[in-house]
Amino acid sequence: MRDVIFQSLNERQKELNCLYGVLELFQNVNESLDFVFRKIVKLIPKGWQFSSVCVVRITFEDQIYCSEDFIEMVSSIRSIEKIKGTGRKEVSETEWITRRKYHVSMTSSQDIPAGTELIKGMVVYRNPGTGIPAKDAHKILGKRATQNILADELLSFDMFK
Repeated sequence: MRDVIFQSLNERQKELNCLYGVLELFQNVNESLDFVFRKIVKLIPKGWQFSSVCVVRITFEDQIYCSEDFIEMVSSIRSIEKIKGTGRKEVSETEWITRRKYHVSMTSSQDIPAGTELIKGMVVYRNPGTGIPAKDAHKILGKRATQNILADELLSFDMFK
């Protein structure tokens, strides 16, 4: 119990020393505000319980006064925000390259005259994966060609109604 009380008293002593130090700085009318704020930025962390992780930023008019670790801490926080991302799942550029190269698209296996209904037997799946993917075949099968389509032509939605 004594250790807890002693530790608590030590913390209050650090806080009071910090406050008295700030008071002394402001009472010295010979010093510029710039000098006072620079000293306060160094003084405040000493009054905190975990002074090794305390950072300070004072903004007065257009001037900003920061402790040495403040800019590094802000940079670290921003790095963490980047690492966390936006929460949205998106396909990266390298994934798109792989998708285009190795995924398959719907391609005509034969000539398809305009007005012909598209059926499974008229379709094959080939690289590159830049056209209609196999998973979307149901969106186009059973629709009619709006134009003449040659064999081995990459199919697109606008070719059918």
